[in-house]
Amino acid sequence: MCMGVDFNGRTLFTGSSDATVRSWDLIKGDELHVFKGHQSGVVCMLIVGKIMYTGSSDHTGRGWVTEFGDCTRVYKGHEHSVTCLKYSDGLVFTGCGDRIVRAFDAKSGLLKRRFVGHDECVACVQVRTLLEAVWLQKRW
Repeated sequence: MCMGVDFNGRTLFTGSSDATVRSWDLIKGDELHVFKGHQSGVVCMLIVGKIMYTGSSDHTGRGWVTEFGDCTRVYKGHEHSVTCLKYSDGLVFTGCGDRIVRAFDAKSGLLKRRFVGHDECVACVQVRTLLEAVWLQKRW
């Protein structure tokens, strides 16, 4: 359903409808870890450094330590599948089938803001970082 590669290009992560994420050694093809915690299919993922963020049809987002497979955060409050994720400036943004985009503090998991207005499922989210915004302001 989704996949990603770590920052050094050595580990593949695959999300599945079996509610797991698996990590694989890209050179040898060996399975490294099975990430368990979601209760339904994993539909999106984002890898930022050593942290992986996943969204699921179980109505949650999760943060994982890629090295060990530990789930360190659960992002709650969604009323439908979490369909997309972005990370920017310490916030995790989730798009959801309930038509709402949410911004969570990445470390604490606390909901910081909701963006309401779509008539249908949110399928993608893009966030400009603070550094990009400052650069664009100076350029124009």
